[in-house]
Amino acid sequence: MKNLTQLQELDISGNRLSGKIPAFFESFTELKKLSISQNNFTDTVPVFLEDLPALNILEILNNEFNFDGIEALVNNNSIHKFKYQSQRKIKLHQTSNVLSVYAGGTLSNNTYKWFKDGVLIATIVGDSTYTPTSNGAYTVQVTNSIATKLIL
Repeated sequence: MKNLTQLQELDISGNRLSGKIPAFFESFTELKKLSISQNNFTDTVPVFLEDLPALNILEILNNEFNFDGIEALVNNNSIHKFKYQSQRKIKLHQTSNVLSVYAGGTLSNNTYKWFKDGVLIATIVGDSTYTPTSNGAYTVQVTNSIATKLIL
């Protein structure tokens, strides 16, 4: 695929592909539309996608991305249609009595809504940790002030 520099449209949606978006995609300088939705791509959405001069439609729905890379692409004025919502569920981590989560992006752009047994108990901006005061089933929803269409 590395030699497909004249490629204008690539749709590899729904193929159960996993791992990172391949770096050789950056050589697709004529690419106008890229759709990689409904796969299992992970890690950061590469910022090199922002530098593809012809790219104006980007669809990355239903993968396992977080806010990393998405913030920059949302602000890219040359991408006219960017679909990125519906990503992975993020995992909670516990260290001693502190819960934390990694949602990517700029921490100060993230808002963390913490729930205990399905009830909202705290809304915290810019801090991905929470210290529970009682036992229960805890979950978190994370939004980002730049990538507003995605809730993790």
